[in-house]
Amino acid sequence: MYRAKRSIEGVVLYDELEPSSTNPLDRPVLLGEAEEALQRREFQWHWQPKVDLATRQVAGFEALARWTHPKFGEIAPDVFIKAIENTKLIWPFTLATIDAVLAQLRSLDPRYGHLSTSINISAKLLQYDKFVPELLARVDASGLDPGRLCLELTETTLISNHTQARAVLSALDEHGIRISIDDFGAGFTSFSYLRDFSVKEIKIDKAYVQSICERTFDQALVRCIATFCESQDLLLVAEGVETGDAWSKLVELGCRYGQGYGIARPMPFDRVSGWLSDWG
Repeated sequence: MYRAKRSIEGVVLYDELEPSSTNPLDRPVLLGEAEEALQRREFQWHWQPKVDLATRQVAGFEALARWTHPKFGEIAPDVFIKAIENTKLIWPFTLATIDAVLAQLRSLDPRYGHLSTSINISAKLLQYDKFVPELLARVDASGLDPGRLCLELTETTLISNHTQARAVLSALDEHGIRISIDDFGAGFTSFSYLRDFSVKEIKIDKAYVQSICERTFDQALVRCIATFCESQDLLLVAEGVETGDAWSKLVELGCRYGQGYGIARPMPFDRVSGWLSDWG
């Protein structure tokens, strides 16, 4: 109960950050290494496509952080992000993410200039007064259409500070930045979020997608959400599309877009143009 309450309030539980196969470093060392990794520009962002499940047309990407430590190898994203999220490192890490993704978008082949890319945003950033102006300044300096950048936030982000989140997301929406609710259905789902916040996209949690062929409850839920999203002009994306059967079932239920290993795994940016050519 206490862990659930803390997760709603945005408090990170560090007692889970012990050395393991996915995290060979304890928390203090991990944070120190992460800070140096930012300075050495060791973090990379791999792109995972989102596609129209009916037409197979690419709708956009999600940029996902990856870290290969020079000594310890791959550090799992959920490990290092959990470690830095509730520290001062979250701000420079987010700025590095924004700068990297905007630069990559600018360098993308002009044939794909209509595609957008999503980045994940911590709830902590909605409390930073400088978050909105810094983000908008960077987008403006890039010369890109703001609509090509989408910010993904979880439901718990919106719960933790409803008033502040609403003000920040409204400001971003006014400047053309798109907002997506990630892992929809995994937390305390409320359709009031879609009424109160400037949301353009919903991503159904993969727990519902991976059992979509077996569970009639999940099928009914996806069909209802798909109908709702169509009526409200919201983009609906199914996460965790891994099999052809799941792909077909989602199309049957009216879920238009999908993302997952059955489409493509996250890939280094230098492979994106080649993947787009092969896919098209």
